[in-house]
Formats: sequence, C-alpha cells, structure tokens
Amino acid sequence: MMAGGIYPLARAEVLRGLAAVLEKVDASSGVGAGIVECCYECAVELTRDEDESVRLAVVRLVGLYSQKFAARMDIGAKGAKGDYDLMDLIFQQLSSMARDMCIKVRIEAFGALGKTQRVSEGVLLQSLSKKVIKTDPTSGCIINGQKLPPRLIIPCAAGIFAHGVEDEFYQVRTTACTSLGALAKFSSQYAEKALDLLMDMMNDDTETVRLQTLQALFHMATYGYLSMQEKHMHMFLGLLCWQWQAQHTHTHSFTPMPSAWQAWPKVQPLAGEQEVQEHGDDYNMLVDANALIRNAACKILGLVNLPKLQMFKSAVDGLITGLEKNPEEQDIYGILFSIGKNHGNFSANIAKHLAKEIAMASDGELILDKPRIKALLIVSISAPFSGDKPKKLDIPSIIFSHAIPLLGKVSCALGEEVNQDSRLSYLCHKGGMPFWGSRSISAEFGESESCKVETVEIGAQIENTAKATKCLDRVLVMQAIESILQTVEGAWTMKTSNICEAQTFLRTCNEELKVLAENSSGSIGAFLSFLCEYLVAIRLIVEMWQLIQLDNSYAFGLTSHDILLDKLNIFVRRMECCYSGLTRELEVQVLELSLLANLLGLSKIGACSTVFLGKLLWVINRLEGLCADGSYELSDLSREIKKASDANSIGDTLIGNIHTLYELFHLKRTTDFGMLKATSAVLQVCDNNSESPLSYICGLPVGVSFNLSLWNISSHHRLWLRMSIGESVQHTFLEFSSFEGNEEFKTGSMVVPLDSTPMVHSFVLRVRLLMECSYGGISTNEGGCGGPSDCVVQLSDELDVYFVSTRQRWLLKQVIICSPLCSSPSALARVVACFHNAKDGSEQQTRNESIM
Repeated sequence: MMAGGIYPLARAEVLRGLAAVLEKVDASSGVGAGIVECCYECAVELTRDEDESVRLAVVRLVGLYSQKFAARMDIGAKGAKGDYDLMDLIFQQLSSMARDMCIKVRIEAFGALGKTQRVSEGVLLQSLSKKVIKTDPTSGCIINGQKLPPRLIIPCAAGIFAHGVEDEFYQVRTTACTSLGALAKFSSQYAEKALDLLMDMMNDDTETVRLQTLQALFHMATYGYLSMQEKHMHMFLGLLCWQWQAQHTHTHSFTPMPSAWQAWPKVQPLAGEQEVQEHGDDYNMLVDANALIRNAACKILGLVNLPKLQMFKSAVDGLITGLEKNPEEQDIYGILFSIGKNHGNFSANIAKHLAKEIAMASDGELILDKPRIKALLIVSISAPFSGDKPKKLDIPSIIFSHAIPLLGKVSCALGEEVNQDSRLSYLCHKGGMPFWGSRSISAEFGESESCKVETVEIGAQIENTAKATKCLDRVLVMQAIESILQTVEGAWTMKTSNICEAQTFLRTCNEELKVLAENSSGSIGAFLSFLCEYLVAIRLIVEMWQLIQLDNSYAFGLTSHDILLDKLNIFVRRMECCYSGLTRELEVQVLELSLLANLLGLSKIGACSTVFLGKLLWVINRLEGLCADGSYELSDLSREIKKASDANSIGDTLIGNIHTLYELFHLKRTTDFGMLKATSAVLQVCDNNSESPLSYICGLPVGVSFNLSLWNISSHHRLWLRMSIGESVQHTFLEFSSFEGNEEFKTGSMVVPLDSTPMVHSFVLRVRLLMECSYGGISTNEGGCGGPSDCVVQLSDELDVYFVSTRQRWLLKQVIICSPLCSSPSALARVVACFHNAKDGSEQQTRNESIM
C-alpha cells in the first residue's frame, strides 16, 4: 500500500489522509472499528521512519486513534482489562515518540499524551519518574491474539515528562506542562507528583513556559485536582510580589502583618519559606514584573484549599503586599473575597481581630484608604458566604458598617447576580443601619427569616470569583454616562448662542467617555466606544454649522467644509457598520445623524446634489420602516424632509430652509444599549520595522506576511487589505477559511503578494484593513483598483511596511564592512562608488549570460 511507498512525501500524505478518514469514522460500529484498527497498524509500521514529516504524521494518527479508541462504547460499558492495557501501550508508544530528535515530533507527541484517557495509574506515575518502577512479571496480557509483555517491562514512558520539562526548546517544555496538568484528573497520586514538576517550571527562564505552567495549575485547581502544600506557598507568593520574597529571604523569619495580625498566635516559617531562606539566591527569578503571571497566580490562590492557618495567613499577606506594590491591580480584592469565602473559619477569625482593632482606633474610626484595611474588610465580610454551615460564624456588625464605603469593590467580588441595591441593603442590615430601600433582603440573598447568612443558598448566588473581575462598577459607569449625556444635551442647546463654549463642553465629554471606554469591556465597552464616535460626529456638525454661517460662497476647490463633511460621513458610516446589535432607538439616532450629514452636504455649493438626494431618500425610507409599527415616531426633521420628498421639490426646499431644518435636529438621551458589540481588528506585519526592512527585487512581486485579529466579524462581512505606494493602490480580498476562532474572535496569518514593486532603492508600503458596507445600493467604488464596490470603513490603524532592495542591502553591507578602513569621508565615497559600479557590472554580466 501507499503507506509503505519509497517516497517520504507520499508516505506522509497517506498518513494525513488516514487521519482525515479517522476523524469522520464512527469507532463504535463494527466497520468503523475495523477502519480504526487498520489506520493504527499503518501508523505503528512507520513509527521509526527516517523522514521527519512521516514521523510527525504518525504521532498525529496515533494520538487520534487513542481518542477514538477511548470513546468506543464497549470501553465505557465493559472496561475490559485488555482495552486498558492497549491504552497503556499507546501511551508508551507516544512516550517513545516524545524522545524524537525532531522538535516538531516531540511537540506533537507531548500534545497527544495530554489527550490520552483511561491510562493506568502505574503508567502515569512511571512517566514522572526516571527510575523504572518494578512490576509483576506475570502481569502480561493478550491483545488482538498477541501476547504482550508485562506492563512497563519496556520503560518507554519512564520519566518522559521529567525529560519534557527539561527540553532545550521552550515550545516542548510548554506543551509538556500543558499535558502534565491535563492528565492530573486521572489520579490524585499523579497530580501530587506532577505538582512538584510544575512548581519547578516556575523557575523557567522563558515567560511563555511560566504562563503555561500557571495555566495548567489553574486547570488543576478548577477541577479540584490541585492540593496546595506548604513547600509550594513561597513560589506563589514570590510571583505575587518580589518585595515579599526579598523580605522573607533576608529576615529569616515570618513577619506577621501589624495590628489585626498581632493578636494571632506566633506562626513559624512555612516549609517553603525555610527553603527560600536557605537557598535564597536560587529564587532571584521570582522578581517577576509580568502582570499576567501575577494575575494567574492570584487566580490559583483564589481556588485552592489551604488546610493550615499559616498557609492562609501567608496567602493573605502576599496578596496585600502585592496590592500595596501594584495598587492598580484591583482584581486582587475579588481574589481575597474568594479566599475568604473558601475558608470561612479563618476569615471569621480575621473579622474578630479586625473588629477589636476598629474598637481600639480613635473615636471608633478606621482609615479606609489603606489597601491593608480594605483587604481585611473584604476577607472578613466573605466569611458568611462560605459553605461552613454547621459552624456558626459570628461576624461583628461593625465589620459590615465599615464595609459600606467599599460597596464598589464588594460588587466586583460578588459579580452581577445580586443587584447594587440589594448589596447595599444587605450591608446596612447586617451593620445595624437603616436603608431607604424597601425590597426584601431574603428574596435577593436567599436568607432565612432570622437573617442567617450562613446558608448554602447564598453561595449559590455568588459567581465564581476565580474569573477576572471588572475594574469599573457597572452602576457607577452608567451613572457617569447619564451625567455626560446630560451635559452633551445642554451643550447642543448652546450651538447657536455660544459655539466655542459648546465645542469645549463636547470635547471634554468626549475625553471622559474615552477614559471610561478604556477601562470597560463587553457590551458596555462597545456602547462607550459608540458614544465616543457619536460625540465626534456632533462636534463636526457644530463646526460645519459655524462655517455655513460664515457663508463663504466664493470658495473654490477643496475647502474646510469638504474636509469636515468627509470626516462626518466616515464617523456616521462607522456607527452604522461597525456596531452590531444596535437597539432600534440607537439605530434611529444614527439615521437621523446621517440625515443631517447629507443635509449639510446638500447645502454646499457645487456639491453633487444627486448623490446627496439619493442618500436622503434612502435614509428616509429606512426611518419609515423602523417607525412602521408605531413604537417610534418620525422626528420633526424627518417629517419635513419626507414632506419635501413627497412634493417632488426636495432639492430646492431643503437648500432654502437649511437653517430651519438644522434647528429641528435634537439630541435624544438614551442609556439602553442592549447586546451591543463593536467590530474591530488589529493588523500586524511580521518582523518588520524601519531598522529591519524586508528585501525585494525591483519590479518583481514580493510577499508580505500579516497577522490579523478580528472581533465580532462573521462570514458575511467583506474585508479588504488596501496597500498603497504613493498613488498606486492595490486591494486584496480577505478569505476567512484560514482563520481560527468564532464570530466573537478569530485570528489568522496570511501572506499577501504585492503585485509590483517600484524601481527604487527603498519604499514604504502603507496598509490598512477595510470593511465593505452597503449604502442603499449607492456605489462609491474607488475604480481601477479591483477593490470594494460599496462604501468602506477602516477597521485598523494604517500600518507602515518598510522595504529595501536586495542591491541596496548588499551595498550597505559592504560599506559597513569597509568603513573602518577609510581614513576620510572622500575615501569612503570612492569605496561606495567602486562597489556600486562593481555591482552594476556583475548584474549586467548575469543578464548577458542568461540571454545566451
């Protein structure tokens, strides 16, 4: 068969074809099982093939076979001993391939090991230990009529993960760490030993490996396979804040936090801390400034169970110290709440000591602007939400009353399942303070009539705080938006009396919205981005109206009015095309804004009135369609334009009444944005900047590699890459077939050919990503470029790609080599001329030889 052909490429292609067949086969049927076995036999025959591509295809096929075999119905029902032994054999075969000399094969093999299932505990433990584990010599079994050797008599799996995490290539180490965490669900003993290897990987020099290791630990903690030990605590706390590590390295003792900690019994150093004290120089890598690593370590601490009081105190201390060093990382408050909720008894103890500290403070007050006090309050109020129902956790009421000013941080920790009023009502009630709200606390929090919060129902209302919490409180953001829109509405009324002051107000409101948008995400982030563009459009309209009032009828060519009109049309088009899920109210507002923009364009002398009239009629028709069901009514501006349209005098009527129509436009305040999504993209070029340009041969095509990230873009969107060199423009249509992901987010890379290059030494290619959007059948094709046929909006920032010709690159290289030998600038110039002439001569000779 072809799998045994003499050509390596043919063998590899056959194996890839078998893998494609295997993906479609139903392994539970009789015919399907036979096909699966046949594919596996072909792969085993080529395990030791000399060609790397063949071995790589073998690993993929064996890994796919293991998944199909594990999913068979007879394994789930019968669980025959031979089946489990075969899974062990497959695991050993993949382990053998993980020692391959080719890095790609090793990466694929470790990835396949992480996807195996139903592997015996003995084999898993052997994969962590380089020392071969002794087995029963009589433990051989028969599979498919063949006598198999006893388990692990061929130590293929011995220490494979120990070797994997020590591999010289970080890609292999990263994949090995991922598989280590994925296999932890099959054995608690394996998970405990794998944890030691993963913790050692936190000392890796490569940031990617450390991040993937934390991801594997987070996966283990999420499913309850991570058992934290004292010897591991120093590693997590060192990641949180290097100052904590330095303190414990030099003081040689555990230093408790002041005040609230002083009443606690003296704690001895943890095992891990003692190890750091003895080998402090080995842990300098813990001076890690990467916020992603700190954040990942925090999330893991928020999930794991800390069985000892010393470990709990160390975790809280480290988080507080990290918060003091990085006050911008407000997510730590949510992690503190999660840790306190998971350890109700320890949190209640903190609450009691903190209450004593409050009582001893002057006038019974406590300074709440210190991160330590905020953190301890968050931990204290989390105790009632723990699952320690049999144990009564009495939290002093003074704790809840002092936590009221921290309502925003409490809201971030609790999530969105309980609304803001209920949180405030709950804190006031437990703090012994009256609250204006009349809603039932028990209805929101699931409390009993005696208001005991130590119930499991409360915990069911709380989201898992291991996920990243929001930086801004949703209620406060909506209040800020309401206030800003009210200011904008007032500024619009000043447009005729004091234009300069109105523009100042609009500019200030726009800056405030930008600040809110940078710290928000999801639908509210999309709404803030939408409002930013809406305010820019309003500012442009005010500025254009100021020019219209000047009535400069003698201006010719491109004027300020034309420039502002182009900008206004761009922002209106973006609001129409780059936001999906617009509510009907928002869509009506955008259409009325488009109506006003076309009206201002129609008022310009010399403008193409046919185009603007066509757009006006198209917008009016859309507005009528949206208001057809009676839920919305046409505005005064829309009715006047429709009336002129029905009378067949739309052009003259609108131009003559432009001032009156402008006054009919009114802003409508709304904060209902529904499930709004923003369409955006990031375009990057691979390995290129002004100091490292790409090479090309003058006049010949050249390929440019791009990386693209797309948000909220579906298959019906039409995207184009616009590449320009001076006035020369080339458009390339974007195919989504090579992209990975879904409609919410997809990413991919592509090589785009530039059809022709200029006959110059160097040039800059300007690239931008465009999205095509229809405008009622009104085409604005750029013509002659083979590009989009409809209107376009720009999705990404313009990107500069630098090129230098191969001839120029060779010349510069020679000049750099010879420049130290030249005693004067004139001598250097002569050297350059010589190389230039020599290069020309060699190229001419090459051309002559090619002709002959």
